[in-house]
Amino acid sequence: MKEIAEDLMRRCLARGALAAEAYVKMGERRAVELNPDGVVSWTRSAEGGIGLRVLREGGAAGFASICGPRPGDEALDQLIMAAMDAARPAVRGAGTVFALPKCGATRDGRGLGIFDPRLHAATPADLEGLLSDAAREALHIDPRVRRLDTASIVVSSTRVMIRNSEGFDGAYRQTIVHLSLGAVAQDAGRSIVVRQSKTARSLSAFSPVLFGDQTARLALSALEGSALQGCRTPVLLAPAAAAEVLRHFSRNVIIPAAAPGAHVTSPRLTIIDDGHLPGGVASAPFDGEGVATQRTVLVSRGVLTGTIHDLHSAARAGAAGTASTGNGMRMSFREPPRRMTSNLFIAPGGDEPTELMRALRDGIHVEALRPTTALRGDASVFAGIVTGRRIVSGLPQEAVAGALLVAPLSDLLHGVTGVGNDLTFGLPGGSFAAPSLLVKEVEIRAPWA
Repeated sequence: MKEIAEDLMRRCLARGALAAEAYVKMGERRAVELNPDGVVSWTRSAEGGIGLRVLREGGAAGFASICGPRPGDEALDQLIMAAMDAARPAVRGAGTVFALPKCGATRDGRGLGIFDPRLHAATPADLEGLLSDAAREALHIDPRVRRLDTASIVVSSTRVMIRNSEGFDGAYRQTIVHLSLGAVAQDAGRSIVVRQSKTARSLSAFSPVLFGDQTARLALSALEGSALQGCRTPVLLAPAAAAEVLRHFSRNVIIPAAAPGAHVTSPRLTIIDDGHLPGGVASAPFDGEGVATQRTVLVSRGVLTGTIHDLHSAARAGAAGTASTGNGMRMSFREPPRRMTSNLFIAPGGDEPTELMRALRDGIHVEALRPTTALRGDASVFAGIVTGRRIVSGLPQEAVAGALLVAPLSDLLHGVTGVGNDLTFGLPGGSFAAPSLLVKEVEIRAPWA
């Protein structure tokens, strides 16, 4: 593939491109699925191709992609023509001019914990064993967890390479595993399905048995949960629930709602984006444009300190010293890079979760939050359906489920009074993480409100 990438660079420059970049991703995907009838299916497939980006006069950038490991000469010609044709100058004035990274010291991902040889070598039979462990644990916790609605495990093992006409040449290998369970809990006259997923880079960071246990217990809480009347109450957000709030906040990372120096959260919170985090689901030695990944502090003790950039947004910012933070991310070789968070997390505090529960005294421990579109037209407001337990005098009591937690995102983040030491990665979506957060007061609406 290196020879093909070099050939693409030469041919693009010969066609009039100022610069060109080839992003190559090749690998294999293995999946095992267990359907509700207990039938197991295996799939194994190759995946990969080339994404080509060209830069032309006036800041025009074009992108095209092609599938397959070894495209022929005619296919490469069509790829180049498509990318060049897509690189049209902006209709209203010139585009943003930016430069591709030049050659330099290139990290290859070794030591970053993003490639697991055991996961790479795992067969579908191995994966079926892991899935069976998770399913077996989920179904033996309580007889009311009757069956699994869905159960699947997917492993991808890929190699990524970027080469550009400025001399950058880098490559790395990566693995990722994604486990998903849907547990059905039933009692007399009532049935509920709870679905959860977890993503990790390696088997050592992954416990199917623990995940099965957690999914079943959450399903039981949802089944047992009584409805809440509308009220305002303090809450303790478990890591998975706090990560959902952080995911909502991530929109403000791309387009900050305030200027650097503004107080955007409680002084208890520090929020970090780290594309070089060891073992991180979104970690890589360099981003989808060849820029070295880094740790970027976005909020420090409540104060907004900056934002993330890819090459285009850094050039568009126009301020001296503004550079890409290594956040030009690619979802696949089929898409050009775009500015996105990598591993976004809230820094852990020093409080044990049990201490935070005692500090809560009387309120709700929110074990899970399912974001909802019940409130439309106001992205500044967070809304999520609660599953958890009532806390009385610092001790867990009966389960609660189905009520709606509603809060302006700013109020929710400013209201944090305690931060746990239990930072947890992998939920939701893998690349968002948070510890337990104690929030002084939120609005809870009854399900029918």
